[in-house]
Amino acid sequence: MRESKKTTGDFRVIDSIDHEVIVKMADRGVAPRSAEIVIRDEDIWHAQRDKKMGALPWAWIEKLPENIANPRAIILDTSEANKPALLYVLDLPGPATAKLVLKLDYVVVIKGGDGVKRKKTMNILRTGQTIKEIEALNQPGFEIVKGGLK
Repeated sequence: MRESKKTTGDFRVIDSIDHEVIVKMADRGVAPRSAEIVIRDEDIWHAQRDKKMGALPWAWIEKLPENIANPRAIILDTSEANKPALLYVLDLPGPATAKLVLKLDYVVVIKGGDGVKRKKTMNILRTGQTIKEIEALNQPGFEIVKGGLK
């Protein structure tokens, strides 16, 4: 995909939302249907498109399952009504920081082996970027549910 810039509709589960985070989300009435974290090739492309400012390094993206396992912080984003998300704040090599957006209970259409399209609800890692000012993540509607920004 990196060279061809084409997507195939592939997706895979790369991790799960931490149990502690799920409990805190449930306490706030926003727990997702599943704890699975899914990445689709089209979302990687979206995050890495040519015009994307602050695109994450490809070498880091290629190791996303291991990189997402130890976030510096996980932030619950309830700034958009009825569309909660989790923001994963992760350290990149050097002084840089990554922010990944996990869209919760995101409805996608999947074409099955029988050729029939079906709707499926997933937690999708939709986009990501490098951020310079980590303190910009301190804003209304954002609550740290695991870790910290320091």
